[in-house]
Amino acid sequence: GRAFRSAGIDVVHVKHIMPVLYGKLLINLLNAVNALAGTSLIDTVCSREQRDIFRLCVAEALVVYKVAGIVPKPGLYRYIPFILLFLDWAHWFLLCILWIKETLLGKKFDQVWHASMWEDLHLNRQTEIDYLNGHIVEMGAKYNIRTPINTAIMALVKDAEKKRAGLPRLTMNEFSAALRD
Repeated sequence: GRAFRSAGIDVVHVKHIMPVLYGKLLINLLNAVNALAGTSLIDTVCSREQRDIFRLCVAEALVVYKVAGIVPKPGLYRYIPFILLFLDWAHWFLLCILWIKETLLGKKFDQVWHASMWEDLHLNRQTEIDYLNGHIVEMGAKYNIRTPINTAIMALVKDAEKKRAGLPRLTMNEFSAALRD
């Protein structure tokens, strides 16, 4: 950490990094929803329907985590599905998380900020879906837990990657149809 500090970069030593990474994974499950909708992160977070899809992805992940004995950090992340389900102001919670992410990453947060997966699909590049929703699907299979929402989201992103036609810009009806199948 000394080299980073001498370069003016704050470093926080974390003794057990895996719970922190699993917490970050929960937040990053929003990336595929954002990319598939083709909207800004602000629009994704402010859309009740898109938040519901994100909530379902996180809820599935938390079931897998529980069986696997994983407790994500910070602990507040465990309550994302509850907050998104019952509180209409939940998008403000997500906006706070995005603001924290902006502060930590030093990215300018504005109306046109997008998830990295949005950028990848927009530029016809391979995404990190295998390491996000795909990781939840893989862990679910390992523990014999169904993950239909994350599986469907992963399939939609894989299909968009294969088509190489940019952002799919799915409507909520298209999302719903894919998630029902």
